[in-house]
Amino acid sequence: MTSFDREMEDRIAANAANESLRLSATALMKATIPTQYSYNFSWLGRPIIQYPQDIVAMQELLWSVKPDIIIETGIAHGGSLIFSASMLELNAACGGPKDAQVIGVDIDIRAHNRTAIEAHPLSRRIKMIQGSSIAPDIVEDVWELAAGKERVLVCLDSNHTHDHVLAELEAARLEVVRQVNARAVTRVPVGAAAGFGLWCLEQMSGRPGRDGVAGIVWNAVCLVGIGAMAGYYSASRDSSAGYARLYLGRVLPLLAARFGDLSFRSPAQLDLQALNSERLFDDYDSAVSDNEFFGTHRGLPISIATLLLTSGSGKQRRVSFEGLLVEVTLPRGLQGTTAVIAGTGAFEQLRHWLKTSNRQHVALEDPRFAQVYDVWSTDQIAARALLTPALMERLLALSGPAANIDGRPLVVARDNRLTLIIPRYGRDHFLAPGFRKAADSRASLIALYDQIAGVLAVADAVIGLDQAARSVAAESPSRTSVDA
Repeated sequence: MTSFDREMEDRIAANAANESLRLSATALMKATIPTQYSYNFSWLGRPIIQYPQDIVAMQELLWSVKPDIIIETGIAHGGSLIFSASMLELNAACGGPKDAQVIGVDIDIRAHNRTAIEAHPLSRRIKMIQGSSIAPDIVEDVWELAAGKERVLVCLDSNHTHDHVLAELEAARLEVVRQVNARAVTRVPVGAAAGFGLWCLEQMSGRPGRDGVAGIVWNAVCLVGIGAMAGYYSASRDSSAGYARLYLGRVLPLLAARFGDLSFRSPAQLDLQALNSERLFDDYDSAVSDNEFFGTHRGLPISIATLLLTSGSGKQRRVSFEGLLVEVTLPRGLQGTTAVIAGTGAFEQLRHWLKTSNRQHVALEDPRFAQVYDVWSTDQIAARALLTPALMERLLALSGPAANIDGRPLVVARDNRLTLIIPRYGRDHFLAPGFRKAADSRASLIALYDQIAGVLAVADAVIGLDQAARSVAAESPSRTSVDA
């Protein structure tokens, strides 16, 4: 990664954390969708009905993936097909697949659009299929065209209803099952044979079998079984991971929308710099955030993201933090910065103070809370305004076993930002069902829905606590910042 790439990643993270910019972007989308702003653009002569920024993002994706075939559902005027074909042409000129194609599927391809697309200079890379993207015969035709291709990119942009999306996912799932089964036919026996070979080597080594014939047979069964499982894992790993990403990318936005003005994106766009400055996490080398819900909840901008921080690699890899970040942007904030961290004792308090010398330790009047948490702040009065009895009681409740949280939640208040750091909320965060389970499995959909509801319930607690804190702050006299 070049220095420019790192600077770009930092800019993207900073822009994602810029609430004013985020609200402006959301307002732009809401204002331009009804006016059909995206209908004003074309690509190499054909209307594309895409936002320019999305077009550039797709170009980056196609350059990175260099697909052998692109499957698009939804054709309209054909601009997106022409765009994909042009990117495949450029990829081929730069060493990518020479015969890459884009397949367009639409339930109604208008005659004048088909004629214009077929007359385009890039039409040799385009094949159109008329029919429903969830009809079995159409699905079979598409997958036959994709058979043997190493990199297949699917863009679902037709009917966006829940039922249709799930039906498209089910078609993709069945193809994954077919591909895995086809690979498993050879890889499972090869794995089993490898396990049997290891068993034979063990017998030839002359090591005595301590458990007699039964032990010898058991070792053979175990090694052959392990080899077969390794073969199946090899056959399913990539396809399973791809289906999981596709499933979550299509289902979670629909589920999030049921809770109001919420959207979903993966990967998340987080700026951890401010939290790192508060020394809230142990040292880490890698930060991964795969899922983020963002939007407006109870009238306030909110972001809920998964976060995994690790240090080291291989056998030395250690998890520094795993859980959720819940961030609420307040209409009005407290002065300075206040960090509520897990209680660490006098030595760790001193270490924290030395690392954050502009912070002062805040003495707590509630002995129960003081046993669990330490509070550091640039403004003593602001910290006490934040730490209302209601807030302390709620944090103590969230620290208990009944809260389904593995650890103590932490709080950071920075001006108008309130962040709750939740260690390991629940068991797992937003996992897709396995490809062996139907895409429209009610149990899987309910499980994901309940996970979103559970996280929002925690967010409700944060918002309620903050509203109480702001009420106290509004009644407080003017404050002067206190520096260490």
